[in-house]
Amino acid sequence: MRRGLCLAACLLLWLFPGGTALGAEDTAAVYDYAGLLSSSETAALEENARDFSDSWNMNVVFLTTDDTGDKDSESYADDFYMDNGYYDNGMDGGILFLIDMDNRQVWISTAHDMRYYLTDERLEDVIDAGYEELTEEKYALCFENMLDETERFMEKGIDSRQYLYDRETGEIKVYRSITLGEGLFAALAA
Repeated sequence: MRRGLCLAACLLLWLFPGGTALGAEDTAAVYDYAGLLSSSETAALEENARDFSDSWNMNVVFLTTDDTGDKDSESYADDFYMDNGYYDNGMDGGILFLIDMDNRQVWISTAHDMRYYLTDERLEDVIDAGYEELTEEKYALCFENMLDETERFMEKGIDSRQYLYDRETGEIKVYRSITLGEGLFAALAA
């Protein structure tokens, strides 16, 4: 009996190397519904998204649309992120970059830990990083520049003054980190 279970386990590891869970799929990170990207640009963006995700354990989604179904850019982006399983797929957080040709707007949605890294001011800087390319209709380069700027902020870390405001409840959640002095005091006290 044990031998049979061991053999079955070895067979599963051989069929699914690297501990890949049964049914797990590599999900697309680029959804070009507005037809703004070439196939080579899409492939390059998917590779960049995978690299970022592997480095930071965060989802990255690039989305273009020319029809939001009467939604504003924020609602469309947030709903897309939720409806496509990115919100609760086990990652630490995520970001969705939207080029909305229907509302003529660029929007960025963030989830979970990513909300701490990208303050409103930083989000404006991320959009600004791709603005020139957007006006020149270089959409893939626009996405790449915004992702590069996002990674720059990730490397800087979470701003010590960061907090989240819940529009529905009015609750403010302050990000709390331990300063060097607090860490030394705790070590001495211990």
